[in-house]
Amino acid sequence: MIIDRQHTVLFLRSIAILSLLVFFLAGCGQDAQTTPSASPATSFTPTISPTPSLSPSAIASNASSVPSLSPSALPISFDHYHSLAEYETSINALAAQPLSLGLRQIGSSFEGKPIWALGIGSSTPEKEVLIVGLTHGCEWLGGELALDLANTLLNPPPEGMEAITQALAQTAVWIVPVLNPDGYVQSGEGDLEQANAWRKNARLLGDPPFDPARDGADLNRNFSYRWTDSQDGAVVAMGDRYFPGTAPFSEPETQALRDFVAQHQFTLSIALHSSGDQLYFPWGFTEEPVLGDFDTFNSLAQGIADRSGVEVSFEFPLGYTQGNSDDYLYGEFGTYAYTMDIWNEHFPAEELLPSILAEKLPGLMYAIQEAANLPPPKIQLPSPSSSGISPTPQPSQTPFAIPTPSQTPSDTPSPSQTPSDTPPAMTPSMVQLLVGGTRADKDGWIELRIQGTPYQRGFQHGFLLAEEIRQAIQTHDHLIRHDTGKDFAYFAEKAMEIFDPMLEAEYREEMAGIADGASQAGVPITFQEILGWNSYIELVGSWWSASIGQPMVADRCSAFIATGSRVKSFNKVTELRIVASPKMSLNEGTVSWMVGSAKMVGRSSLGKHRRVGRSKHRCFASIGLG
Repeated sequence: MIIDRQHTVLFLRSIAILSLLVFFLAGCGQDAQTTPSASPATSFTPTISPTPSLSPSAIASNASSVPSLSPSALPISFDHYHSLAEYETSINALAAQPLSLGLRQIGSSFEGKPIWALGIGSSTPEKEVLIVGLTHGCEWLGGELALDLANTLLNPPPEGMEAITQALAQTAVWIVPVLNPDGYVQSGEGDLEQANAWRKNARLLGDPPFDPARDGADLNRNFSYRWTDSQDGAVVAMGDRYFPGTAPFSEPETQALRDFVAQHQFTLSIALHSSGDQLYFPWGFTEEPVLGDFDTFNSLAQGIADRSGVEVSFEFPLGYTQGNSDDYLYGEFGTYAYTMDIWNEHFPAEELLPSILAEKLPGLMYAIQEAANLPPPKIQLPSPSSSGISPTPQPSQTPFAIPTPSQTPSDTPSPSQTPSDTPPAMTPSMVQLLVGGTRADKDGWIELRIQGTPYQRGFQHGFLLAEEIRQAIQTHDHLIRHDTGKDFAYFAEKAMEIFDPMLEAEYREEMAGIADGASQAGVPITFQEILGWNSYIELVGSWWSASIGQPMVADRCSAFIATGSRVKSFNKVTELRIVASPKMSLNEGTVSWMVGSAKMVGRSSLGKHRRVGRSKHRCFASIGLG
């Protein structure tokens, strides 16, 4: 097919018009969203005292301080789901058994509930094993299996336990039955009539009272190793069921486990979850397999799976799981860390509990026996250059500051600049700026949701559409060269001269956010370029025509959508959902697009359209959302 020059220019111009429309629309985050602005994560973080050293003498001293109950609480029945009170009664009774190392409170939940660890086995161990249940509130089977394991180890049946008894002579097993007591209560606390899918903790992310649509953090996304640093670049918003918290270890429950782990040398760990009947091991943040230790991981995994009716999986069912406990324990300490998803649903009938636990228990017993035979890890970290992953962000990094007008760059790199191979590392405060922003690519369509302050909306916009913005500016550069003989940089400089003094604060902040967000995503773009892009129609169609004494081009725009203070009754808007998809024809040089819908509470009303400067271009429609 032969495409002449005129059709090529028309095609590029169509892309440019479409990109401008998407720019105007995607900037329509609403001030009515009550998302908290970025703030230091430490404001959310309570202080948890470090767990005391677990020397044998300390264990003996601590055991006397635990309110132990009479062994009359035994045997423990597993014909129903246990309440928190029943968990405490049971583990206190188990702590009085001969093989117990005592019961330790390793921390407290956000609401102040105690988090317990029960030790079993050798007080001078050669190897240590960690078992954790109920990381997620709704995964009740994890807590039940952890309690059943403790009960079986401390009250073994008369036969068939010789191997595990021998293993405990040189191994210490520490069991945390309920890591997330607040989440367990929120999910129904073992009452099937109240059961619901709440998985997070009870962290307040705003003013009381607790709001399920806003609050809570996913504890298995809150560990520091590769926190929010996923190969697919996913950004999870506050209120989402997988929200990773405001910073690594922002949650007291993960802090408690972190401090406890730091005082031990765990060779093996198994986190008990549901559902899926699968067994996983690192990595969760990337599709790359573990290097050096894969054979050891896989061999033990197959042995556990064969004895517990689960399958070894090399693909997490929820995609990349950055900030999870397995990656943290292996990446930071070399612990052979596994996650076992139990059964095929969260809340099986109580009459099924005995058979489910009996099926899964042998795999855990086998793992404890094999812990003594595990070799030292040969951990090799994935290469950042091969996986596209940046280094783990640390809370101590310099907070991300909103630039003032005097800080906006005046130099303009070439719009043909390619994305950076080494984008700046994300700090927790940058991640906080992305809270509430999401992008979904569906069948050639891009769905973008942004919210927050003007700067935060802009940062989300730039970060999530960085490559599209780069391509749009390149397209504008080609069009401008064709129409005027000048390059994009020339018009970006003129935009600073003409329109920068006219900018209202909210638009300046939003455009600065777009530039910073795109740059953070690895596409270096300046405030000046964003302003030049936003001013394209006025500059090329009006200012340039007037400057060379030619009639203005009769270009038209189809619509503007008003945002922020330009909207009457703007506090009525709850969410703006924008969907755009170009459908192009090179033969005709035309472009068409479709725009999605706004979800509102109240009515629509006419508002002032959003534009910079003045021109004689006509606007067919101005839509205010209010």
